[in-house]
Amino acid sequence: STRRCLYFTGAKQIEKINIDQCNIENSSIDISNANINEININRSKFNNSSLNAHHIYCKENIYIGYVEIKNGNINFYNSIIRGTIDLKDINLLNSDVLLGNTSIERKLAIKDCQTISTDKENQILINNSKISGDIYLNKINTESRINLSNTYCGGKVTIKKSKIDNLGLFTQIEIYILVFLAIIIQIVILYYPKK
Repeated sequence: STRRCLYFTGAKQIEKINIDQCNIENSSIDISNANINEININRSKFNNSSLNAHHIYCKENIYIGYVEIKNGNINFYNSIIRGTIDLKDINLLNSDVLLGNTSIERKLAIKDCQTISTDKENQILINNSKISGDIYLNKINTESRINLSNTYCGGKVTIKKSKIDNLGLFTQIEIYILVFLAIIIQIVILYYPKK
């Protein structure tokens, strides 16, 4: 159990970060500008705390499983992940999963994730990222939204057994362009029917 920040900043090489069965309150875990082989966070609780990983180079996989986060976030941004990011059985209460400007070479898997919001909209935001493999979303029960805007996926996007209130696959500009094209097509069909 900790009430202070854990910093892994500027490390040349970390073999493995393993956080197992921890209660982290009113603090955060900050990993920045580091070379890491593997990150495992398992059976832990974050209360008013966040996991922030930015500008990291991870050679293997990132696994976060059986984690409860209240009033905090999981943030990965401006990072290169050579393996997989696997988020499994995560309960988010007034919390977000944010993945931005990140390259993942294998796949992103989010399984058995539940988000509950009492005073703000929760979101799973995957923004401006490149995922060379698949995006796999399974058994996600969320009262909020999943946003995959401006994200390249080299494989397939799979959504299974999920109850999602709002899935944002397009940015606002793309939606306006699609509506504009639909109107033009309708006008062409109305004024130039087949003879």
